[in-house]
Amino acid sequence: MAEEWLPFFPADIFCISSDDSESDYIYLTKNMASFAGKQYTRHRNHLNQFVGAYHPLDIPLGADNLQDAMTVLEAWQEESITAAGKTDFAVCKEALQKFPELALWGTLYYIENKPAGFIIGEALNDDMFCLHFAKASKAYHGIYEFMFNDTAVKLQPQYRYLNLEEDMGNKNLRKTKSSYGPEQILKKYRVSLAR
Repeated sequence: MAEEWLPFFPADIFCISSDDSESDYIYLTKNMASFAGKQYTRHRNHLNQFVGAYHPLDIPLGADNLQDAMTVLEAWQEESITAAGKTDFAVCKEALQKFPELALWGTLYYIENKPAGFIIGEALNDDMFCLHFAKASKAYHGIYEFMFNDTAVKLQPQYRYLNLEEDMGNKNLRKTKSSYGPEQILKKYRVSLAR
């Protein structure tokens, strides 16, 4: 729950807690679309290396190519040093399986006619788009920078902010998300009845 709702939950009735690993990383879409400035030098270099080495094709994610996205997800999990039960593999798989019913938005990326990565998200409001999942093969250096940049370019006309959600306490994910220069790290709270 967002901080502005806390006054509606009196401390004598409710137990309120928060965990920094559950805070959302919020970015200006225009920054992710341009990678302009010194802060983005590394990401810009990775993006340029990727574009110079590969000729990616992006296709809207839909019922006809969900199996290709599943192939990417399974390969991503196989490459991961973390067991499937400790990653977001299961929830991402469920999102792919229920993609049409959930009315999600996504893009699937191909390199040399092979599925290489995908992004899935949805609008949170008129100003903010949330990216729930970004999965890709480590074989393509710079593919994540490309996918984030490409997504931001597509979404920039409509959405001012991109929400890349939390880091789940993963130090590498925290480092990566911080490197993109979040405009805000939005703290979230859990509320339960006090005992």
